[in-house]
Amino acid sequence: MSAPRLLARTDLTGLEPVLLDGRPVIEAFPRLKAMLLSMGADATLFAEPVLTRGANGMPTAVAWYGEGEGEPRPLSSLSPARRAETEAQLRAALNAIRPLLDDREEGPLLHRALVLADLDGILVLDRGLVLTGWGLAPKGTGEDPTRLSALLAQGLGRYLPALATPPGPSPEASPPRRRPDPPPPPPWPSPPPLVAAPMPSPPAAATTSSGWWLLPAGLTVAILFLILGFWLGWRAAVGEWAGRELLAVMAEETPNRLALEQARAANADLERRISALRAVLAGDVCRPEGPLPTLEPPTQAERPEEGQTGRPAEVGTGSDPSRSAPGR
Repeated sequence: MSAPRLLARTDLTGLEPVLLDGRPVIEAFPRLKAMLLSMGADATLFAEPVLTRGANGMPTAVAWYGEGEGEPRPLSSLSPARRAETEAQLRAALNAIRPLLDDREEGPLLHRALVLADLDGILVLDRGLVLTGWGLAPKGTGEDPTRLSALLAQGLGRYLPALATPPGPSPEASPPRRRPDPPPPPPWPSPPPLVAAPMPSPPAAATTSSGWWLLPAGLTVAILFLILGFWLGWRAAVGEWAGRELLAVMAEETPNRLALEQARAANADLERRISALRAVLAGDVCRPEGPLPTLEPPTQAERPEEGQTGRPAEVGTGSDPSRSAPGR
């Protein structure tokens, strides 16, 4: 027996796995292979799928591995004679697993596994054939039995007419396999009736309709006391400021008056002195006659000889004794 090798690769663009109970059928390959071995059928009929997932974790392609020798070729590429021989082998392989289609446990899985994405998924090797692209259907098929039946009739149903019947329900939904319902639990004693707790009564002040006038009355009294306080404060402030102004005027009036009188007396004294000085200037004043003597020093010729006098002659003095004495 040769080792499994890559036979083909299927891009999942426009395709989706056929589901059984919400899970892809291609993930049940080990169960499918064991089912064929248990009944003595060819276990290499279905190629082993290996999913390739994208960055988001969703499947993007399926690689198919199988056993066999030779170059795998699609059924449609064979010659008529070789194709007829291969189709006969395919009918024999499908008839060998025909009893499993009626099994309530394994029939639904086998029906959905035999749905092919394309008839080119039937590959022919040197000594047999293998199915690739199985368990795949166009997007939107899901678990619809009618669409699955149509896909089977257009695909492998050509070689096994029993595949055209709708696939049976899953084992969990099959009536014969339905488990008996468990006995109902013993009745529990009914709980005591719930008694609503009495609601606390609101305060008497809130429910007494006769005391509603207390709030506006209290507000009115408070406003009156506030106005009275403002009025008394204003009166006290005005009285204090008025008293301070009067005291200041009375206290500062006497010094100002004394200063004014002193200034007036000083001005009168100055006026008397000015008048006296003017009278002195208007009276007789001795003044020299003729030109005033020069202040230049005497020359050598003007100096007195020695022995004529005991002291030099006074510069600027004449023989008139009246000039020597200042007059009044």
